[in-house]
Amino acid sequence: MNGPLALKTQVHKDGKAASGRDPLYLFTCDLEWRNYKNVRALEELLAALESPNEVERLVAESLLSRLSDVAVHTPIQMTAAPTGKTTA
Repeated sequence: MNGPLALKTQVHKDGKAASGRDPLYLFTCDLEWRNYKNVRALEELLAALESPNEVERLVAESLLSRLSDVAVHTPIQMTAAPTGKTTA
């Protein structure tokens, strides 16, 4: 694969491929989506939200939160406020 999305695979000094998405790769995906509406780049950012790697999730969330054309909802703790009324 050629182009910016080819950056996904990282290689360690021992020649083995690293797992996960590099923050620079995610930033490149962000630029690809913003500038060229590359759907594959957006899919990579969205997939990173479900990564077991916390840094990867945070970077993806931060990048996606700046987009006006993609709604990103992160889980938040909701508590019920007392209303004083009961329903039957």
